[in-house]
Amino acid sequence: MGEKKVRASNLMKNLVLTAAVLAGVAANVQAAPVLFNLGKGPQAGFGAEGIAKPSEDAPPTSWSFFEFSLQQNSKVAGGLDTLGWKSYAPRLDILSAVLVQGKPGADLMARLVDGTAFEQVSGQDWTVADTSGAERWSLLPGKTLTAGDWTLAVQYQAFGNKQPSAFRGELNATAVPEPHSLALSLLALAAGAAVLRKRRSV
Repeated sequence: MGEKKVRASNLMKNLVLTAAVLAGVAANVQAAPVLFNLGKGPQAGFGAEGIAKPSEDAPPTSWSFFEFSLQQNSKVAGGLDTLGWKSYAPRLDILSAVLVQGKPGADLMARLVDGTAFEQVSGQDWTVADTSGAERWSLLPGKTLTAGDWTLAVQYQAFGNKQPSAFRGELNATAVPEPHSLALSLLALAAGAAVLRKRRSV
């Protein structure tokens, strides 16, 4: 009778150990949130307000730059929308939104060529006079960005000078497990499965 209790106790300990191993595997395989330095969590907001048509002697297009950092290699997704002032429709054309590795610098424009670009989902025909309306841009999490400093560069052109426009967006990051961490997790899973098979055969 005592021997059965010992066996049952050992089996329970092994089951608890295996459960802990499997939990560790799940934690490593499932992507964890990555903090941006723009916000407290896996999301980071960005945007600009009060955007009006520039004066005649100013360049027709403008840029806004937003810096953030990734603690781990991550898949990054996001979106960007234009907004109007009060009840007015926006008169703002987003020309591009590109993620570039590194901080802003003299070579930033050259680095834009190799950046990760947002894609326009909806927009307006700004060649038509007095056009107004919202635009939406999206970044799908198809590419893994390496850990470190990044810059989001947004280029736009405003057409309204009486009612300013704005744009707002959000970035979301999901960590990508390192290859060695995934390999260790798979080994732990195999070891846990072996323990279960051995105990079932007793």
